[in-house]
Amino acid sequence: MKVDSLFYFLLSFKMLARILSNAGGTVRIHLKRNIYISAPALQQAVSLDPIQQLFIDKIRDYAKKSKAAGGELVDATNEVKKSLEDELIKVSRAHNAEGKDMTKFPSFTWTDPTLEPVSVKSESGSVAAQAAAATAEDAEDDISNIPYFEI
Repeated sequence: MKVDSLFYFLLSFKMLARILSNAGGTVRIHLKRNIYISAPALQQAVSLDPIQQLFIDKIRDYAKKSKAAGGELVDATNEVKKSLEDELIKVSRAHNAEGKDMTKFPSFTWTDPTLEPVSVKSESGSVAAQAAAATAEDAEDDISNIPYFEI
């Protein structure tokens, strides 16, 4: 009886050890996943690299200036504006689109082709009649297909 109880105890201990080892792997996976998820939040809490911070500040400054300019070029000189106008005129001439706004995406208008209904009968009669007429014409052509000499 002691052997059986010892056997069951060792068996249950092995099962418990296996369950705990699997649970440990699961806990490790969950901890790793949570760390990876929280990494971006922690990164924003840490101050950025000075170069990154300068870049972000410049982007925000440019966004404010472009909103204030109302869609025009930001900090553009008269030479740059004139150059842009010249290039747009060249493009409109090259594509035969004078008088159209070349800064907009083109709009396409597609018209569906008109299809005529398909039928088996034609204007000159049925398909069988047309086939018979074509066979008769082929028979007449056979006469002209006789060779000049026979061997």
